[in-house]
Amino acid sequence: MTDAFGKMCLDFFHEELTRTPTYHRDDGETSEAHLEHYFTEYEAWSELDRVAVDTVADVDAETPASAPRTLDLGCGVGRTTRYLRSTGHDVLGIDASPGALAVARARGVEQAAAMDLFSLATTGPFDAALVVGQQWCAAGTRERFREMLCALAEVVRPGGVLVGDVTDPTMAPPEHEEYMAEHRVEPGVATRQFRLVYDGERDPWITLLMLSVDRLRKVVADTPWTVSVVHRDRGRYVVVLRRVSIR
Repeated sequence: MTDAFGKMCLDFFHEELTRTPTYHRDDGETSEAHLEHYFTEYEAWSELDRVAVDTVADVDAETPASAPRTLDLGCGVGRTTRYLRSTGHDVLGIDASPGALAVARARGVEQAAAMDLFSLATTGPFDAALVVGQQWCAAGTRERFREMLCALAEVVRPGGVLVGDVTDPTMAPPEHEEYMAEHRVEPGVATRQFRLVYDGERDPWITLLMLSVDRLRKVVADTPWTVSVVHRDRGRYVVVLRRVSIR
């Protein structure tokens, strides 16, 4: 399996970037991958990213006087993992990219494991789980998204939280309306397919699932989670899910 993302992160970290990395969409459109974002600190993050991480940072451990145990899903080079550690959380970062994890470890992330978000091989209980960058939407379909939520319910304790961000296809900017219409699955549900290309390497195509808040609620309704809070910012939103009893 190629790791263009990891190679890009390693080269950027070592100041050896050979060329501009690009995202390629299935309709032929290309755009520059602004990888500096993965290395920014809290003050430079988007408002929604700060909301997501602050929500997790405020979660208490189930056992008093213990550090909250948190799972950072798709941790990349450790951007959010490092911040949560600074707030006193015991954080395990997971990512499918060996290159990105190598950078995370070089940046001081001690607990980092190579793992597919959709094939978890870790044990709980965690007090919270975080996934930013819409990485859980790489499930591609509502069925697989639901399966991932059920798998996460096995490692997050009852009462714990899962926080992540999603794109709402009904709020697409004008320049993306035609693409959204062509990739609409049904009202409130669409997909976007893209991949990263860097230095001759091409990562596998990713199908990103996009859901309106109403459609997300319907997916969550069949899982051991309940929607607690939704934070909106134009076409993207952060959802806070609360773990309830297994159904």
